[in-house]
Amino acid sequence: MPELILNIETSTDVCAVSLQDGADFIGERVANEPMSHTRMLTVLIEALLKECDVSIRNLSAVAVSAGPGSYTGLRVGVSTAKGICYAGGLPLIAVSTLRGIADKMIEREGKNDRRTYYVPMLDARRMEVYTALYDGAGREIHPIHALILEEKVFLSYLEEADRIVVGGPGADKFVAHFKPSTIEHMEVPVRASNMIPAAWRACLNKDFVDLAYFEPHYLKSPNITISKKSLF
Repeated sequence: MPELILNIETSTDVCAVSLQDGADFIGERVANEPMSHTRMLTVLIEALLKECDVSIRNLSAVAVSAGPGSYTGLRVGVSTAKGICYAGGLPLIAVSTLRGIADKMIEREGKNDRRTYYVPMLDARRMEVYTALYDGAGREIHPIHALILEEKVFLSYLEEADRIVVGGPGADKFVAHFKPSTIEHMEVPVRASNMIPAAWRACLNKDFVDLAYFEPHYLKSPNITISKKSLF
């Protein structure tokens, strides 16, 4: 019996959805347009399900990116995922965006006998990134946090591991400023398909979140700009 999971990723400028059967990739739709999530997300979902000849009633669960990332993007993704789950009586899975990037990094390298730390990064404005630390087995070594970019922080990890590999959109900023020869860089875009391993693990373990009370992991308050123009 198929275990179809719809994945929704809206934590960055990328708006993406993917479909999986168990741990296997079926299809994906991506729109890389800033501020397009409200307009594009349901369009992408409808197009993907039609392309894969799947309806909402065929789904086993919905997985959504839990952040950290864009406040507005995460709100759009989570509210849409909740709406689908309410309508279809489906369980909701929350997947960290950073976990998804780390899983993709580990998947690309395959079996690795060296002690490697994987450091996924998302841009957090200015010289900060959202990051976490995972080993080659996917174990979380350091939980999700906001970090000011300093080369010495990452070099300190080399006291524990043989290799440090950074990836994700925030890693581009790190490499542009430091270009460290001792730290490897893997280009990993944010995609809904990154969520497949974590979503499947959660489904197997029935690790679902509460539809009524789940909130994304914003990590920071929204960046709200107040107009200086007088209303009068």
